Parts: sequence; C-alpha cells; structure tokens
Amino acid sequence: MPGIGIVCSCIGCTWIKMKPGIFAYVNGDSVDGCRTVHEAFVPDMAELTDKPHEIMAEDFGIPLAAAARIQAWHEAEMVRAVQERLVHDLAKIMSVLLQPNGDMAAKVWGLAFSFGLASRMNGVKNMSHVARQAGCTRALMSHYKRFWDRALGSTTRIFGKSPEACAKYSAARIAFVETGLTRAERESGTQEVR
Repeated sequence: MPGIGIVCSCIGCTWIKMKPGIFAYVNGDSVDGCRTVHEAFVPDMAELTDKPHEIMAEDFGIPLAAAARIQAWHEAEMVRAVQERLVHDLAKIMSVLLQPNGDMAAKVWGLAFSFGLASRMNGVKNMSHVARQAGCTRALMSHYKRFWDRALGSTTRIFGKSPEACAKYSAARIAFVETGLTRAERESGTQEVR
C-alpha cells in the first residue's frame, strides 16, 4: 500500500504508519521483547456515520433542520452549476464545429484528444496515426488539441504537451526559423550544412 512503511526501530518489531503520528501494532512481541505502548489507529465512528448536514450543524452551531436545508440548497446549486458549465462548454464546442471548413475531422479528433477520449478508442495508436487517417498533418491535429485545451480549460495531458512545454517548443521553432540553427548549434557557435 502506498504511504505505509515500517517506522519502529526495534529489531523484529513491525509497526506500520497509518496516518501522520498514528501507528498500529502488527506482529505481536518482538524478538528483543519490545513491549512499548504505541498509539493505535482508532477511526472516529461519529465521523464515519454522521451525515454532511449533521457535521455542518455541529461545526457551525446551527439547528439540524437549518443545516439540512442548507445542505439541500448547496447540492441543488452544485447540480445547477455543473449543468451551466456543461451548457457553456457545449455551446463553445458547437460554435466551432458548426463553422463550415475542411478541417472538421481535425477539429473533432482534436476535441477527442483534448478530453483524453482518443486513447480509449480501439485502433487509435497516436496523433500521427489519426492524422494520416484523417488526411491532415499531425501538426494540425496537435493545433486543434491545444485549441480545445485552451477553449475548454482541459487539464488532460494524454497525447499532448504541458503548456510550459508548448511555450518552449514554440520559442525553439521561432528561433530555428529566424536563424536556421538548432539550439545546440546556436550555443556551440558551429553551423551544420543542411
């Protein structure tokens, strides 16, 4: 299990860290007779059984009925906010997809890559593979993936670079186009014949 490790220094004694500062005893008496009393992990049963409105009533010192109404209002507002965001994002998607031009396949596949859906589709190896099938370049596919990332605030990085990597790559491409030299050639002062 991640985050669990042996924390007792006694020979043969095995203590496992359950939470920061809380330990549980695992294998009986140790070889050297260590019988040190350690804290044991005891779950807070009230925390496990209390409903959110009961915790809210206790934390804020309000009546249980008021906390239940606040909780119901909060849940309804969260549903409404999610629906509004969905409609907002779908409006952005539809406004782009309904524009008539020849890049429809690249736009749709860029959207699939942006959401990380392309990796779940059978037969999709990578962006280059899809670009060949769609009859466009990988650069166009990547352009639309990045376009959708910015438009929809996607954080999915499957088949894509981080924004920092995109900025570095863009700067390197601009420098190469302006000088005709790679970074290594610019730094070393040598120029390779192309």
